[in-house]
Amino acid sequence: PLVVTHSTNPSGYSTSDIACASYEARKYGVKNGMWMGEAKSLCPDLVIVPYQFQRYEQVSRQIYSIFTRYSSQIQAVSCDEALIEASEYGGEIMRVCDILKEEVMKKTKCPCSIGIGSNILQAKLACKKAKPDGIYYLKPDQVQSYINPMSVSVLPSVGRKITKRLAEDGVETVEELKDQTLESLQEKFGPKMGKTLYDYSRGIDERPLNPGKARMSIGSDVNYGIRWTKMNEAENFIDALSIEVSNRMKSAKVKGKQLTLRIKKKREGAPDSVKYGGHGIVDNHSSSFTLSNWEDDSKFIAKHCKELFIKGGFKPEEVRGLGIYLSKLIDSNQNPPQTVAKAAQV
Repeated sequence: PLVVTHSTNPSGYSTSDIACASYEARKYGVKNGMWMGEAKSLCPDLVIVPYQFQRYEQVSRQIYSIFTRYSSQIQAVSCDEALIEASEYGGEIMRVCDILKEEVMKKTKCPCSIGIGSNILQAKLACKKAKPDGIYYLKPDQVQSYINPMSVSVLPSVGRKITKRLAEDGVETVEELKDQTLESLQEKFGPKMGKTLYDYSRGIDERPLNPGKARMSIGSDVNYGIRWTKMNEAENFIDALSIEVSNRMKSAKVKGKQLTLRIKKKREGAPDSVKYGGHGIVDNHSSSFTLSNWEDDSKFIAKHCKELFIKGGFKPEEVRGLGIYLSKLIDSNQNPPQTVAKAAQV
């Protein structure tokens, strides 16, 4: 049983939370997001492993390099998860997946799970059964019987709020959701979400695979360890985070025109966070500013973020998290639209 956390306490008795728990650890009731103290009480022999971000990146690149040998249509979901168009393999799909699994294991020493279905929804739900180290092919004639007993909460876009609202109507399983009319779902959740729920309960998912999904924004959040007492501490932090965001933009070779500052402010009257350095109970604030031109310069970003911070009336001692994002991106080598327009007027 193993977990990944930032805790350096060898005993594990701390308020650090768990980022990832192995399947062996989960058998003891250990879950992602659980505090280490609670996890240790459930599993005293729990092995604690620190983050290894460079290694994650290395393995992720190896995995995606393997994926590209099997298909040119790949939609990245995360560093270790992807949607792959494999229709061309037809009846050979299981054999191909066996080979892919073996190649990933040989190259990275990591097991992988593969779910196969006729659309994105079916493939994702099939992968649940394939875990932790298998392959499951959800055939078209098995879809309804497979998804019927599942909780509605396993469906994409169905979070706690929608799950709770459905439960109020006695709908807890996919089968019970399927019994609802399209009209009633659209009346309760709106035309778009209502239709989505109606389709998902039947295994229907019309979302196309999107290999070239354009990045809409670039930024960074820090929501841990922020305990300022003076304004210059906040300003220095904004300077440092602006450099990080600027570096990310230059690495991606883009510039942005809309700047957004995100603040987590300690809620009035809320107790201090039990978790050491955690943000605790907060109110989220967001403010944006449209720049005069497309930018990726850290000093320019920092200047306007500080202005938004002051304009928002935030007190340094109340801030528990801060994020900086730029959107409305263009390629850094591209002529900005307004520059082109001015040139046309000359």
